[in-house]
Order: sequence, then structure tokens, then C-alpha cells
Amino acid sequence: MSQSHVLVLPSHKEGFGRVVIEMFREGRPVIATKSGGPEYLINNNNGIVTESKNVTALKNAMIKIYKNYDSYNPTQISNFAKKISTTIN
Repeated sequence: MSQSHVLVLPSHKEGFGRVVIEMFREGRPVIATKSGGPEYLINNNNGIVTESKNVTALKNAMIKIYKNYDSYNPTQISNFAKKISTTIN
């Protein structure tokens, strides 16, 4: 994960989304579909949520992250993950 620039999680059904927090710890943004969990962790500062089963929306989210990658603050994303981790532990 530390080698990746972004996580794309196109799930139809997802639980809590621990992999999302793991990517946030790396300070990287996440693209996920509304699937029951990740959409409650992702906000405008750390990624994008799209509708499930909408390939066009997923593609557009990937393009948006690519074009605006530098607007995501790795320290802010990582700190958000730490805050979430202490809340759930």
C-alpha cells in the first residue's frame, strides 16, 4: 500500500472498510463506492465516494483524483486515520 498513490475500492457490499483506514494511514486518498461502510469514512479532504455499480462515476472519480492529486494533504489524511483508529479501539 505504501507504494500506491490511491486506493480504488469498487465494492457492492463492504463492511467497516479497514483497508480504507490503512490507506489513510499512508496519507493517500481513497475512491470507494457507496457500499455500507467506506462512505462514512471518506470526505472531500481524503477521497471520493461514488454510486455503486456506476462505472462512469468511478472513472470520473479516478480522473478527478489524478488531476487534483496535489490538493490532498497526506499529513491531514494520516492524522484523520489516527483519530479514527483511537475512536474505534
